[in-house]
Amino acid sequence: MRSPLPAMSAEERTRALEIANQARRERAELKRNMKAGRITPKTALDAKAAQRMRVEDFLASLPGIGKAKARKIMVAVGIAPNRRVRGLGRWQREWVVDAITHADGFRQNERG
Repeated sequence: MRSPLPAMSAEERTRALEIANQARRERAELKRNMKAGRITPKTALDAKAAQRMRVEDFLASLPGIGKAKARKIMVAVGIAPNRRVRGLGRWQREWVVDAITHADGFRQNERG
């Protein structure tokens, strides 16, 4: 059973909403930079804004990788569907970067 949420004043609630909106803006900016190729995947993995993103969303934000290919990469690397970037281990991070680098191989394997 969950405990009830603590009561917040209107001021506290407003501040919490501002913080949440700022975090969303930072993640959106990171995704735009990733999609445009202005930031490398390795650098993006270490970005503060990426830490709370789901790995699937992170991968799908990269050029040439959509949701389907992101799922295939996650299966190949052994990452649970609900995993967040912050929860990746050292080896998983390296494998993700390697899989991204060789994402064309996933495209070729799809064709047979």
